[in-house]
Amino acid sequence: MMHYRLPAELDGVKPRERVLAIGMFDGVHIGHRAVLTAALLQDTLSPAVFTFSYADAPKKGVPLQTAEERQKLLEQMGFADLFCADFSAVCDMTPAAFVDMLYDALSVRSIVCGFNFRFGKNGAGDTAVLKTLCEKRGIRLAVQPPVMADGVPVSSTRIKDAFAAGDIEKVRRLLGRAPTVCAAVISGQHLGRTLGSPTINQPLADTVLPRFGVYAAVAQVDGRMLPAVTNVGVHPTVGKIAPQAESYILDYSGDLYGKVVPVSLVHFLRPEKAFSGIDTLRAQIETDADAVRRMYQKTGRIRAVLFDFDDTLTKRDLSFAGGCRLFLKRHFPMLDGTALDDAAERLTAASHHGYLPFDRTVYDDLCKAHGVSVPFEEFLRFLQIGYPVSTVVVDDARPTLEALRKRGLKLGILTNGSAILQNRKLDISGLRPLFDGVTVGGEEGVDKPHAAVYERAAMRLGVPPEDCLFVGDNVKNDIEGSLDAGMQAVFVDHGYPDFPLTRPVPRIRRLTELPELI
Repeated sequence: MMHYRLPAELDGVKPRERVLAIGMFDGVHIGHRAVLTAALLQDTLSPAVFTFSYADAPKKGVPLQTAEERQKLLEQMGFADLFCADFSAVCDMTPAAFVDMLYDALSVRSIVCGFNFRFGKNGAGDTAVLKTLCEKRGIRLAVQPPVMADGVPVSSTRIKDAFAAGDIEKVRRLLGRAPTVCAAVISGQHLGRTLGSPTINQPLADTVLPRFGVYAAVAQVDGRMLPAVTNVGVHPTVGKIAPQAESYILDYSGDLYGKVVPVSLVHFLRPEKAFSGIDTLRAQIETDADAVRRMYQKTGRIRAVLFDFDDTLTKRDLSFAGGCRLFLKRHFPMLDGTALDDAAERLTAASHHGYLPFDRTVYDDLCKAHGVSVPFEEFLRFLQIGYPVSTVVVDDARPTLEALRKRGLKLGILTNGSAILQNRKLDISGLRPLFDGVTVGGEEGVDKPHAAVYERAAMRLGVPPEDCLFVGDNVKNDIEGSLDAGMQAVFVDHGYPDFPLTRPVPRIRRLTELPELI
């Protein structure tokens, strides 16, 4: 991804027609992702993001993430260019001048923004003004409606309020990922060893801080997820000043100095407070540790449900066929009706109904038969867009998920595959606001059926694998993998005789049968 700082690097912008997602995107939360994904799906234009530097955007306050974290997430989503403007350089521009700059200097031919986007001097421009100005310059405009969670639009303000309240569960759901301290371990006062609870100390970034206090957390150490007690704050009992995260990783004694240890906050336990002495502090640490141990102690009851995504919550074959159909309409205009459907069906079958890698001989034969010379690589590239945009959600997925949420169960997704592809499909499905956590193998560097990825998904939700139910349709990856990880499992039976179960587990044909089994 090319990163341009504006206006300093305006003259160096490469001239290519772009679709532009525009906004602050200070958290790349699930509301932002709807805007960003809409831009990524306009495949005829190069996808780009226009945003602002944090340094001189005073009204926005402290951001939810660092500029580096924002850039990394945008790059992972698949954007080609990032334009980061100095707010002071554009804040006095009229709305018309701002749109002219986008069209002339950045070659913007399409814009995607949120419903509440404002721009220009004193915020004079809103989406209605933007629509008028875009029509004059021949720019397409798509205004995305709000993403709703619990009947309220998702926003950075809601997430900041949840952080301030210590409501980490809400933060995780609205942000779309677990709030995680990911920094190298630094040297502390070594008081933890004296107290019998050695800790790791990590500096906090200059972003929105969680409520000062003690949290149940999980630390990822050498690929394992270990329960931890994490204090976020200034540690008044021992006189520390700069806010930091100090984590007591339960039942671990290795040397982690200098190593980057991701510590994900899971649940707020209590506010930070000063203690009368070291003995009182030692007793409280043990109380906190016992609370975390109880949280991750198996209870014999289901507290969380993890779902596979493709073929469980969506119809992979129909989704893939829809992507193929979009490609064929564009590059094989001679096909229509039954011929179009037949070609899409053959391409889908060649992918093993949406499972890549692809048997390219079917594609090559189709091109040869109709005199089309579009490279196979272009077809695969298009599928990164056409496949997600054609995502077909199982008709009873949403009501089932809503019913499970009402029962107080935590919900998560665990799916293999490309981080970009799977996240796009999830965003387009509209199901993301219903989940407390999403784990994608392509982001983790480990896929199902490896036990480690099940452990990560469950423990970030605040439960041990044994108290988690996995729902999926793939015998090896979903059923055998989850059982080997210590979970319970339910098999979504599509009636394929080629994939027999090797161990007895409950079977369902429709998701609406699931609540009765729990």
